[in-house]
Amino acid sequence: MKYLISTVFLFSFSILGYSQTEVNKCDTLIYFLVEQMPQFIGDFEKAVQEISAKADPKIALYLDKNNRIQIIINCKGQIEASSTNINLGSFCQIVENELNKLIWIPGKRNGKNVSVMSAVPIRITNNSFSIPEFCSKAVNNVIRCKVIDSENKTGIPNARIFTAYNKYICYTNEVGEVEIYCEPDSKIEISHLNYLGLSFEPGKNDKILQIELQKTIYELNPLNLQKYDPKNLPYNWEDCHYEDWNETNPKQNFIIISPNDYFAPEMAEFGGNFGCFYNYVTENFVFPQAAFNDDYTATTTIRFSVSETGTIKDVSISNQLNYGIKDQLINLLKNMPKWKPATQGKHRAEQHFKITITLGKNKYWKKRYN
Repeated sequence: MKYLISTVFLFSFSILGYSQTEVNKCDTLIYFLVEQMPQFIGDFEKAVQEISAKADPKIALYLDKNNRIQIIINCKGQIEASSTNINLGSFCQIVENELNKLIWIPGKRNGKNVSVMSAVPIRITNNSFSIPEFCSKAVNNVIRCKVIDSENKTGIPNARIFTAYNKYICYTNEVGEVEIYCEPDSKIEISHLNYLGLSFEPGKNDKILQIELQKTIYELNPLNLQKYDPKNLPYNWEDCHYEDWNETNPKQNFIIISPNDYFAPEMAEFGGNFGCFYNYVTENFVFPQAAFNDDYTATTTIRFSVSETGTIKDVSISNQLNYGIKDQLINLLKNMPKWKPATQGKHRAEQHFKITITLGKNKYWKKRYN
């Protein structure tokens, strides 16, 4: 583990801590979900008790009709409370005043502090106001991390960071940097579509860490082209579409999804699913007649990447293949229709694959060449 995690004092961070927030005005855009959601430090329950003590009991009459208020944690780490119901104006001011006694860590998008909104339900329980925690609770201990590729030492953007003690999820910025608020010995998990996952517990004196992740490659199930052929597909029940993938949904300024699927990674996909990839290769590979006549068989491993635009790149074959089969396989993959790209943290990501293919004649080629 020591060779993967090191304490570093010499690299600079573009992210600033909550105590050094931007002094300029907040961006006009307001988000519902961002790569690094807001957090708070302090006693939220005590703040709610103070709200109950100071709020006019008559407010309960208006909450029956409109029991939600809008709360924005702006880019400066300040609470802004509001409601479309004008009768809740004074109540929103009390909420704002009391919650601002806590320390708020702003949300971040692309490494920049931004404003994040939440629609918070307000209820009356035993003559007291009930306000759920709408952000994760953090501790006043920040660890600045940079997640890098173990080979080329470059920052890894959109790596998923999970802190177990408060089940908080966030993502590294475009240069692989992130701030983590947790106590020493708290379990931290780091994952990425293209890297082996890593978990660790920071030490008491760890304030700046450099984390190295090792690349991984997704291994597809083997394809036996002695068993399958254009008339006998591996997944003949699949409804496949062999045309370039196109993005059908327009880009939005915000995404509303289930917390359980919060920015979950998505694999690259061809023609609807991986079965369509196997079918496409099987339908389009031609076993050369010269290879058929010589009873040629071979097994090879093909590596390739699906780019952020969905094109196939970096195709390589593990061993020499005769009868022009190597060039045929490379061209087959390079010229296939675009895939739907993989996503990591809702950003498109290149993804790396390998597949083992067995080649040889079968009844289909025997019928064709005889």
